[in-house]
Amino acid sequence: MSVDNTLTLNNGIEIPKVQLGTWLMNNDEVKRAVQQAVKIGYRGFDTAKDYGNELGVGKGIWNSDIERSELFLTTKIPTNVKDYKNTKLAIDEALTTFGLDYIDLLLIHSPQPWIEVNRVSDRHFEGNLENWQAMEEA
Repeated sequence: MSVDNTLTLNNGIEIPKVQLGTWLMNNDEVKRAVQQAVKIGYRGFDTAKDYGNELGVGKGIWNSDIERSELFLTTKIPTNVKDYKNTKLAIDEALTTFGLDYIDLLLIHSPQPWIEVNRVSDRHFEGNLENWQAMEEA
């Protein structure tokens, strides 16, 4: 499969079938990785606030030779954020950190905060609904 293959979503947006995952890369490493990935044909990049490298991903995108509209950025709401107000803040902070005007795909990183995964019975249904509401509005 080529890194430039895409799928078309129901809303007409095209999403790359292959995205560069950036977990465990620091900001300097990920900036260089994004720039190199763009050169070999990647157009999709996956990161998260919890990875601690959104700044580097943003710099990599800004310093690439490709227009922002040609690149697809996926990021995630922090796992410990489970309410409307803090989801809105997390989205605004991500945009500021990236230095970008928009995020192409925003995900709920985990239905439970990582510290609770499979240890407590609270599945955060209400909090995830609040996440979703704030994400839809964004």
